[in-house]
Amino acid sequence: MTPADLFAAAILGGATFAMAGAAMAQDALPPQFLGLWQVVQPGETPSCSPADADIRMRVFRDRTEFHEGKCDFVSVRADADRTKAEIELSCRGEGEEWRDRQAWTWRKTETGAVLDLDWLDRNLSTVHYAPCRGDASATAAPALPAGACYDDGNSSLRVKMVSASQAEIVVSSVQSRGAHMCNLSGMAEVMSGGWRYTERIDGVGDCQLDIMIGEDRSVRMVDRDWTCKAYYCGARAAFDHIEFAPSSERGC
Repeated sequence: MTPADLFAAAILGGATFAMAGAAMAQDALPPQFLGLWQVVQPGETPSCSPADADIRMRVFRDRTEFHEGKCDFVSVRADADRTKAEIELSCRGEGEEWRDRQAWTWRKTETGAVLDLDWLDRNLSTVHYAPCRGDASATAAPALPAGACYDDGNSSLRVKMVSASQAEIVVSSVQSRGAHMCNLSGMAEVMSGGWRYTERIDGVGDCQLDIMIGEDRSVRMVDRDWTCKAYYCGARAAFDHIEFAPSSERGC
């Protein structure tokens, strides 16, 4: 089975991966498609818990991110009423790359918005997503704390402000049942809604790791091109897999 097939099978089975797509070429993706979505059965309310990260996707204007990888948008064609979009994606995950084409439909139901994902090049069933309302991924920019420490038993994060514009960060995470890890420490710059660590790594590229803190003090990480992962993580570990619920915040 190819990574693309595994990816699709996981979504349909509600297990190991959660896929998606969105784009920016001919059209911009309509704003109602953006945000954090979770696979659901019709009428079901999503848990939106970090424990269900393997059945979620996060949609940005130029890409979508899922549990074991990400897809960049090659093209987007939205219909006149902006509720449907045909999307071509360039995806990678688990060390593999593939192309996909999907049709997305946004609609309202009695229980709220639903995103229906259909596969254009594969004979697979429609996947239904519901939004996680508490997502603070886009524009929320809460006041940054002077320090923050999180530990959920598998991953830990320590942030210590050393000036108005910089913070010392330490990230450690054990993933894949303890077989692979991510470890990174250094100085990060303050940005809207969190901190950004950057480093030029010889032979690898530009590492950019964003640590985003939500209004509820939940934390997630975005490794834009997975360059940080390539240098600081094992094969089956990634910074994008690290999320902290508010309940995992600890005293520093």
